[in-house]
Amino acid sequence: MRPEGRAGRGARAYRRVVACVAGEAGTLAARLWAVWQRVAPWVK
Repeated sequence: MRPEGRAGRGARAYRRVVACVAGEAGTLAARLWAVWQRVAPWVK
C-alpha cells in the first residue's frame, strides 16, 4: 500500500475519533474543539 493511502485512512480515523470525543464529552469546549479540528486538523 502506498503511504498516501495510509495517511488518508489516518485522517479519516482521526476525524471519527474527534466526533466521538466531542459527542461523549458534551461540553461546549469539546464541541468547539471538534469544530476547530474539522477546520484545522492536527492530522492531515
